[in-house]
Amino acid sequence: MGIVTQSIETWFSFVKGNARELFIGILKSNLYMAATIIIGILFFAVVFAGVWIGGGESGDVITISIIMNLSILPYNDLRIMQSFLILFIAATISGIFLMLSQAFMAPIYRTIHATYERKEKIDILESAKEKAYAIIGYQIVISLIYIVVMLPLMIGSFLGRAALGIMGFIFEIIIILVGFVLGIFMQFALYELIISNKGPIESIKASISLVNRNLRDAVVFTFIKAAINGVIGVVFTIVLYGIIIAVVMAGIGIYEIGGLTTITIAIIAVFGIIFFAGYLLVQATIIETIELPMTYVFWKAISTKKTINKKN
Repeated sequence: MGIVTQSIETWFSFVKGNARELFIGILKSNLYMAATIIIGILFFAVVFAGVWIGGGESGDVITISIIMNLSILPYNDLRIMQSFLILFIAATISGIFLMLSQAFMAPIYRTIHATYERKEKIDILESAKEKAYAIIGYQIVISLIYIVVMLPLMIGSFLGRAALGIMGFIFEIIIILVGFVLGIFMQFALYELIISNKGPIESIKASISLVNRNLRDAVVFTFIKAAINGVIGVVFTIVLYGIIIAVVMAGIGIYEIGGLTTITIAIIAVFGIIFFAGYLLVQATIIETIELPMTYVFWKAISTKKTINKKN
């Protein structure tokens, strides 16, 4: 239990002494990540709008089919299928952008490592470029693991609910427990991948091996981290609801004085979206500034099994 307590103390001291540097470094990487995601989404949105507006009747048919049910698509209509193929290619390209955005996890993790070890600041783009293929490979492997493990349980939950409600509930409990166990054993994989420069499969194996050798400490640490995340989540939820209530009250006030026009609604909507996106970005950065260094310090401690010095 000592290593957990020491890690928490070291983490607190580390974050307290380097909060500004960590936050700014992580925020910069998150901005690159957000920009990459936005490019992917906008690309698909523009193509979708082009198919919808320029495709006439076929655009309407495809839009309704995507929203309602793909099985109603008239697959024998060549024009409609051409439009659908364009959308499929656009969605694939958009998906590639979303996958590439995960490469910016590399500079985030290396920022934490460099700050802890008092190393020079890392180059965000170079770091992301260097680890892009490894991180994409890791995401694919992790997805396959979760599909192989979770899919049979999800099918069991569906069939259990259809046949007998209680069986579906039992399967759902099992899914939660299995997800929790997978999370415990794989929580250090990205540190192994990005900081120790191991391959996707090797990093997962290393994380599992590390937890196996330190199972009790890893479980205790995970519960402590979950509790801290829970508190942070509650705080941000309260703040978000406060903002939503303030916006609604402002809207009601504007409406009562007769100032709620179409243009006013559009302006409020645009600024609301921008503000909400910024809020989510800052929220994610704050959470990562708190959580990721905690896991990093504990990972470093159990990896070396040596006394770790507090980083002020």
